[in-house]
Amino acid sequence: MRLTRRDLASLLLAAIALFDAAALASEKDSAEKTECPRKFNDQQINTLLIEKLPLGADVGMSVRYEDCKYYVVMWPPGHPVDSNVFVELDRDGNLPPEVVKYGWHGDEHEDVSARKAPIPPYPARALAAKVTGSVIVRATVTPTSLHRDSSGRPQGVITDARIVQISPRDATELTEGLIDVLRQWRFNARLSYGTALARDIMLRFKFSIDGKNAADTEKFEIPADVAWQGTLEINR
Repeated sequence: MRLTRRDLASLLLAAIALFDAAALASEKDSAEKTECPRKFNDQQINTLLIEKLPLGADVGMSVRYEDCKYYVVMWPPGHPVDSNVFVELDRDGNLPPEVVKYGWHGDEHEDVSARKAPIPPYPARALAAKVTGSVIVRATVTPTSLHRDSSGRPQGVITDARIVQISPRDATELTEGLIDVLRQWRFNARLSYGTALARDIMLRFKFSIDGKNAADTEKFEIPADVAWQGTLEINR
C-alpha cells in the first residue's frame, strides 16, 4: 500500500488533533486537582470587609479558604459566635449580590435621626437684651452600641459638638447653654449594612422674639459628609 503526500498530511493532522485533545484533557484534570492559590490573608480579608460593608473595627471575624472561596463568620462584640452565619466571598474578595444589597444581617440602611430632642430655652441674657438670630452647630452622634439588640434600633448620643456659625456674628448670647442641652438629645443611630455607625450632623437654632428675627447675614455650606437636621425655631 502506497501512501500519497495527501494521505500523509491527513494522518499528520489527525495525530496533532489527538495530541492536542490529550493535552487539554490533562490540563483540565490537573486544574481540577490543583487548589486555587489564596489571594488574601485573613487580615486583608478583614480590611476588605470593614471597607466594603463597613463594619466596626472590633467586630469579630473568622476566615477560612476552601474551594477557591473565602468563608467569613462575623459576630458583634459580646455576642456568641454562630458558625452557621457566614458570608461567602469569591477568590477576589467580592461580596455576593444579596450581601451588597441587604448587608450581612439584614436590609438595614438608614441615616441618623433625632428621637428625643428637648427644646433649648431662650438664653436669659439674650432675651433680656432682645437679641435674635441663629446659631449653627456641628456635632458627632455616636451609637451607644455597635449593633442593634433585642430592644430595637441602637441609640446615638452626642459625643462632640461645637458652634460653627453665629448670625449676626455679635449675637454670642444665643449660644449660652446650647451645647449642654444638645448633649441631652438622643438619636436613632445611623445604620449602614445593619451596623450602627458614628455620624456628623449639623442643625440650626433660630431664635425669635414676638415673631421677629434678625436677618441671617452669614452664608453656610453643608459638607457632603454631614447629615443636615434642619432648623429648630425657638420663639419668645
